[in-house]
Amino acid sequence: MPAKAGPSASSRSRPPSGRFEEDAWRVRKDGSRFWASVVLTPVRNAEGTLLGFAKVTRDLTARKRVAEEMVERARQQEAISELGLFALRTPELASVMERAVRTVQEILHVEDVRVLRGDDKPPPGARSVPIHGPSA
Repeated sequence: MPAKAGPSASSRSRPPSGRFEEDAWRVRKDGSRFWASVVLTPVRNAEGTLLGFAKVTRDLTARKRVAEEMVERARQQEAISELGLFALRTPELASVMERAVRTVQEILHVEDVRVLRGDDKPPPGARSVPIHGPSA
């Protein structure tokens, strides 16, 4: 006979009068992962006899991704601020440009960062971000 679905091992270690809450990655029936908030609450009759458990699972994937993106943006803003302070303290343009390239590599998680000069064109297939347009 298959095992009856019930509380997890962590919830069984608590007294049956309490409730269990957990936020963690879960797997859907289709195999995809999602960030879930799970609340497991005991259900009792009028005499207080434990009848079973009510389980509520909420998909918080979008909220978690937004929070992670906010942390990443804050990290990027801090890196750019540090670069700006470095540029103010460093009179050598070559040092500032070298540091700028390293900063872009770190905050965008890319290896190939190039500073194009004048009429230089990016390599075929490369994504490029113009910082300053051509001067008129």
